[in-house]
Amino acid sequence: MTTFKVGEVLQSTITGGIYKIKNIVNQMVVLQSVSGLNEILTSKENLNLFYIMMPSAKDSRFSSERSQVPLAVRRKEELC
Repeated sequence: MTTFKVGEVLQSTITGGIYKIKNIVNQMVVLQSVSGLNEILTSKENLNLFYIMMPSAKDSRFSSERSQVPLAVRRKEELC
């Protein structure tokens, strides 16, 4: 079982949406979309089933994937 931390970035295996872990309380996790418009409340168990870990910002592969995110979304991320 993977240990998740606040701030880590995950991708939904169902929708392809990208989410950041906003908060963890006991067995519940709040995910926030990259755009900041949507939040999802789910259990830690569901993270292992329906989400994959995205490479960290320090990983060079992440920067090439990040360039495909719309500019308006990237700017909002940089402000946060």
